[in-house]
Amino acid sequence: YYATGPDTNPTGPASGRWKVTRGGGWQGYLPVDFHSAYRKRGEPDARHLDQGLRCVRPARPGEEP
Repeated sequence: YYATGPDTNPTGPASGRWKVTRGGGWQGYLPVDFHSAYRKRGEPDARHLDQGLRCVRPARPGEEP
């Protein structure tokens, strides 16, 4: 698929056993686990509360939340 698929916004294969989870998590044990580019395989229906990276910044004075 990746050798012949589209270069922009690929959807991935139509079927398969694994999906790719992206982003680090807060429950990592190694520094690489926290990296935003971290990739790991997972079962398509699996959900993990400790995976995925959310970028945040502090609110500026007077800024609405």
